[in-house]
Amino acid sequence: MGIVSEETPLLVDLNANENIALILEYHYRYSIKNATIYADELLKRCEHHKLSDKRVFELDKRDRFIIQYIRAYVSPKDKIAIVKPFSMLDRVDDLSYIKKLVDILDEKETEIVDTTIHQYYKESRCLIIK
Repeated sequence: MGIVSEETPLLVDLNANENIALILEYHYRYSIKNATIYADELLKRCEHHKLSDKRVFELDKRDRFIIQYIRAYVSPKDKIAIVKPFSMLDRVDDLSYIKKLVDILDEKETEIVDTTIHQYYKESRCLIIK
């Protein structure tokens, strides 16, 4: 399972494109050139090509999430788990963007897991509507 989480950070010495391309180079033996081209194509597909050359410290939380999700998407795993999405985003509105991103890259099953949500709803019902 590909993981998107604060505990699996991006590599700070690499830009966004290189963080994605590294997975392709390692798992699929892509050449650096082909991995970079494919990473750019995915960023364009998600309408975030502008992030390609940015380093991790230049990205806000939402941008880092996008790069982490694409990196999990290119992993050889057939499922993606988004762990604690609320801690990785700046605004609740960004949750709708998560759904949009999952829909754009809809070839893998994606699950959202938040182990801290029970703290907010102790002894209450919490309904999550998809």
